[in-house]
Amino acid sequence: MGFTGRVPVALNDGKKRSIRFDINALADAEETLGSLLKLQMDIGQASVRAVRGALCCGLGGDLDEKEVGDLMFGVEITDLMTAIMRALHEALEPQSAKDEPAPPPGADEATTVTPSQT
Repeated sequence: MGFTGRVPVALNDGKKRSIRFDINALADAEETLGSLLKLQMDIGQASVRAVRGALCCGLGGDLDEKEVGDLMFGVEITDLMTAIMRALHEALEPQSAKDEPAPPPGADEATTVTPSQT
């Protein structure tokens, strides 16, 4: 089974949870926190507001921001940041880029190789 887009996240209640940024979660994150680029920058700078908001959106809206904030207490913020960034990366990376093998080192995609005629 392949990657489901869900990234496990541990909050202080001990429940198994995962975050996933589908289209609705991404739209909610933009509405709540601004552009996705701003969200990534804010998370990179350890903005607690951005981490809490992104978690709230990535959890699917089952919890409000205050509940998520309560569940964040005592949890290492860098672990939360890592899970959010991984989930965002999975959501925003084109599926074709995930499925295609990387070109061999030194391969130039601009060069077209044609068989020589003999």
